[in-house]
Amino acid sequence: MNPGPSLRVRDWRTLLLFVVLALAGCSGPGPGDDDTSDDDDDSAVDDDDATDDDDAVPCTDGPRFADEGVARGIEFEMFDPNPDGGGGGHANIAAHDLDGDGDLDILAYPTVEGISLWENDGAGQFTLHPEAVSIGDFPPDPPAGLSLADLDGDGLSDVIQGGPGWLTLARNLGGMGFEPRVDLFRDPDGSDYVFLTNQLVDIDGDNDLDLIAPTQRFGGGDDELDGLVHRLLLQDGGVFEEWVVLTPALGGLSVQAATAGDLDGDGDLDLLLLGDAGPSSAIFRNDGDGAFVDATEALGFDLDIAAHGVDGVDLNEDGIVDWCAPGRGPIRCWLSDGGSFVESGADLGLEPAAPAGEHGTVGWSLDLVDLNNDGALDAVQSSAPADPNKSYPDLLWLGLPGGGFEDVSAAIGFDDETPHWGLATGDFDGDGFLDLITASNSGYPLLMMNLCTEGVWLEVRLDGPPLNRQGFGARVEVETASRTRTRHMLGGRGQAQGPARLHFGLGDEDGPVTVRVRWPDGEVTVLEGVEVERVQSVTHPDG
Repeated sequence: MNPGPSLRVRDWRTLLLFVVLALAGCSGPGPGDDDTSDDDDDSAVDDDDATDDDDAVPCTDGPRFADEGVARGIEFEMFDPNPDGGGGGHANIAAHDLDGDGDLDILAYPTVEGISLWENDGAGQFTLHPEAVSIGDFPPDPPAGLSLADLDGDGLSDVIQGGPGWLTLARNLGGMGFEPRVDLFRDPDGSDYVFLTNQLVDIDGDNDLDLIAPTQRFGGGDDELDGLVHRLLLQDGGVFEEWVVLTPALGGLSVQAATAGDLDGDGDLDLLLLGDAGPSSAIFRNDGDGAFVDATEALGFDLDIAAHGVDGVDLNEDGIVDWCAPGRGPIRCWLSDGGSFVESGADLGLEPAAPAGEHGTVGWSLDLVDLNNDGALDAVQSSAPADPNKSYPDLLWLGLPGGGFEDVSAAIGFDDETPHWGLATGDFDGDGFLDLITASNSGYPLLMMNLCTEGVWLEVRLDGPPLNRQGFGARVEVETASRTRTRHMLGGRGQAQGPARLHFGLGDEDGPVTVRVRWPDGEVTVLEGVEVERVQSVTHPDG
């Protein structure tokens, strides 16, 4: 794909969309319609079939959503544990299977209970679970970054928390209960920085999970970032030890969004540390022998940005995953281009149609997903002020058939101006369409249920080796008769985390398809003749 003028927003498209939305509606399954059965068969060949809702009305004019949070039991209020802390904000949300029953539960922080857990009944109705994760007292020692992954191979996701100079682990006991926190890492001199994000991924290909732990400076400006370092913690037998200290070549960098992916196509996972403050981002190329080389300038990531989140998917379908980051100003997207990357966010149309405030928009979480299963990726962003006393609406861009995006936020009513930091997408009611949840620190989260019911889909769930059961870091391809869609299995990204499964919208391509998984250890699993409209498990040779 060659992003250029043809990908920009066209006024006639927007006008047509408004007219269609005014004349046509869309309805979908209610809380009791569970269209996906779960037979608990984790084989690599057969898994969850889905049935069609004969009473549903197709939605052909793009995604449509309704806030059904209170009706579905999401009736809790989030708050700011440090309201006098200055600009920015904090609100974590996760759509994740926390009890191992196959549906998506919700984890939210901060609430009056600290971290609150909401159990899904399988049809998208939620109940507050009495067993909350103990997080200790609020200020002066609140946790910040959260990530979820099964560290001990019992099939249940544990909770990693970051805070001022420390990282802790709360192990999942089942039944939504967790052990008290234990230290994973503690820096006695770490009181001036915070682990605002972290991500678990098998970075060295030994089939257990390691921890990317970048840091953000408390207060101060760019001139106080010198000496701020970022860590990669290697797991060995359940113990995390400092393996690599990552020092950006371009100078001090404050980070609250980081991830890992194969940027150069050599099969190793490289590290992306996206700058919130400082000279640039920092990209560390994995040479496969335990060394990480700063390749920020060589790969084209040496841009002045202020990033708060990140997502990655192969947007131009050249086999290399591309990366997009929301932050102060329009979304920045790096598209792969013959061994390097070119920033192409504006060319893709990822700008607000109605810029607001000083920056036009300030985004915190981003998901690049197919919300209406038409085969074209959409983009959804939660928005909140970077400074006090300003407001920015949430944004949703519809993916266009020929490539690129168009802002339809106002047209479909996804433009709430309540500050939202965390955002996650997941199929909460099992109908095969992705729903949305956003988190504020000043009221109820928004649970936006997807009312559309047309378009073919496939979800891929990985059954990895015992110490990376969810396959974090794996590269997944879904090949249809006309194209191949590629993305990595990622964990926590900024202030949100989605399910440990990957959703692919396929449009009218009703299969069968080929699923190809390259695991972090280099093993490749290929399934041919996979039927669609199901959750398909793919098993590692050691799974």
